[in-house]
Amino acid sequence: MKKGILITLIVVVGLLGSCAVCAIVTSPKSSTSTNQPIPAPVTPAESPKPETKYSFNEPTLLIGSWTGSTNKNTQTFSVKEPWRIDWQYNGDGYFGIKAIEQGSSNYELIANFSGKPGSDKSYIHKSGIYYLQIDTTNGNWSIKVYSSL
Repeated sequence: MKKGILITLIVVVGLLGSCAVCAIVTSPKSSTSTNQPIPAPVTPAESPKPETKYSFNEPTLLIGSWTGSTNKNTQTFSVKEPWRIDWQYNGDGYFGIKAIEQGSSNYELIANFSGKPGSDKSYIHKSGIYYLQIDTTNGNWSIKVYSSL
């Protein structure tokens, strides 16, 4: 029982103390008052963090170039990471490209869209031997693959 009274007393004293501080801080300034408002704490402005830039060698060695208007699997090619696929599609049907790793079911989905022409560049960060599977309807396409040296 004494423990409950002591806890209640501590809570009441704490509340009264904080209300007294609120009254001092928020009371209007009078000519006879010596209480001054407490200024807000000043926090130093954070300096901007430098932008992280990743550097790598831009793939420049042309490995292969293909064009067509129908589905196609390219011959296999060997690339060093990072490597890049540049592609263009001029049609209004479906267009998809997969870069498939030789001897496995692993692949990178490079393009998968329909209804309009498009172009893009995709980077792959894994060396290996690959081939491209191009699936398309109703349009012409061109693809170039570049490897790092």
